[in-house]
Amino acid sequence: MSSQGFIMLHRSIVTHWLYEEKRKFSKYEAWIDLLLMVNYKDNKIVQDGKLIEVKRGERITSIRQLMDRWSWSNTKVVNFLEILKKDGMINFEVTPKKKTLIKIVKYEQYQGFQTFEQSVKQTQERQETDSETTQNNINNKENKEKKENNKDYTSKIKDLLTVYSNIPDFINLNKTYWDCIRETRTTGKIAQSVIFNTMTKWKKYDPVVVQYALKTHIEAHAGKEEKYTIGIMRGTTKEEALDLMNRKIVKKENVEKQDPRDIDIAFSKWCASGFHPDDFDWKTGKGIEH
Repeated sequence: MSSQGFIMLHRSIVTHWLYEEKRKFSKYEAWIDLLLMVNYKDNKIVQDGKLIEVKRGERITSIRQLMDRWSWSNTKVVNFLEILKKDGMINFEVTPKKKTLIKIVKYEQYQGFQTFEQSVKQTQERQETDSETTQNNINNKENKEKKENNKDYTSKIKDLLTVYSNIPDFINLNKTYWDCIRETRTTGKIAQSVIFNTMTKWKKYDPVVVQYALKTHIEAHAGKEEKYTIGIMRGTTKEEALDLMNRKIVKKENVEKQDPRDIDIAFSKWCASGFHPDDFDWKTGKGIEH
């Protein structure tokens, strides 16, 4: 059994029924009893009409009181105190009034702290410091890993963008698209890993199809998540994407002389009614119902 460290034993232990059991104390019990009896902080008492200071680790008692507490004879109590004094454990002196002043020589060694209040405070501060240090280490590790992951995904996303190098202004289109998708998040944020994984799925489709799907989502399906965009890609061929984008260009050229605000309003109403945006006739400003 380890003899290192210490425990804090509250003085209330002397009122426990186990401690109050009527018995003859052993020398060990008598020694522990002395440690429990002495002051844990400086105190003042009135004795014989005089104010006396009794310091920390001291106690004024009497041989008679110790005899009654320990169920010992007078000789046994005195001999015991002499043994402790000889071993450098206590000092004691008997006053003319037959009062005995006992001083524990190495009281701090047995207490470990200067006062009980300080022991509690230092224990709490140590626990709080340890807890704060542990949490800081965890947070620092998580932040470091997050930064490293984001840095890694940013590099991977740049590599994916090279696939669309032949698409005019694709980088800005992609940025506008993801800004649109962020509006579907309550936090307004999207992890780099989500962007990378989604763009990886685009690789199975022709770049022209991806271009068409992103434009269509931005223009007609804002508010829907990125899965909807993949649905557009899945249902559109390269030829259809080229044809539909060319038709939009022609339609917009044909309505340049008309008030564009009226056309935009008609187009918004058409889409809001659930019709496909590609069935809207930009020349007439009306939808084509099938």
